[in-house]
Amino acid sequence: PMLEGKNLELEFVLGSCVASADDVGKLLASCGSGFDIAVIGWGTLSSIPRLPGLSAEALLSQLSLLAKSVMNVVSSTNNHVKFQREFKARRQAMLETNRPEVKAWLERKIGLAHFERSYYYKVDTKQVMFYAAITAEEEAARLEAAGFSKARIQICNVINFFDIQTKPRAARINAAVIRLLERGEVWRAQLLLSRGVALAFKKPLSSLRTGSCIFDASSEHKLFGQVARYFISTGESAHHQVRS
Repeated sequence: PMLEGKNLELEFVLGSCVASADDVGKLLASCGSGFDIAVIGWGTLSSIPRLPGLSAEALLSQLSLLAKSVMNVVSSTNNHVKFQREFKARRQAMLETNRPEVKAWLERKIGLAHFERSYYYKVDTKQVMFYAAITAEEEAARLEAAGFSKARIQICNVINFFDIQTKPRAARINAAVIRLLERGEVWRAQLLLSRGVALAFKKPLSSLRTGSCIFDASSEHKLFGQVARYFISTGESAHHQVRS
């Protein structure tokens, strides 16, 4: 099925949960000779495990051949921290034990979360979902390794999406903090948050005065990775640049 507008055309393609990255690439290539941009939705690549013929990295490589640019919304290490720690501990225990029965138990508990920063978490429906976190540096490197140049990482959100959507004040704070941090105004961002803490706990602002900044401004990636729950990453296909 297809939806057509004045400046936009949408074509829906039915894939398969057992398709490889190559299968996905061939399916998308059959829909046209090329795309202006590949938009990867909120956490889509974060929920892709590493299987034979399939991984987030393999899918990005396919998209770099098909699209001129990419935009990805991907989960950072600030999401589901409890679950990340839990599965990290399980993977470490797997490396340390020599007992077959313990290894068998851990394998069942670890499942597909066998690589760094991968884990499972329980959603509101009580179902268990696979997810994987990534740092800003790793996401930029992953895009470049997949064939995208000029990789850029931005902050998507610092506050939970549900709170942003349902609480206007939270949405304003989220937008203000992102705006200040992307300008590199870390002290102003700290002042904004300090005022919020002082107001919430009914303390004088002077009681929160400090001589050091809570933000790591040593690099943009470090700064964004410190606060973002999700990143927005973008890049331009090196393959299409060569062709043009």
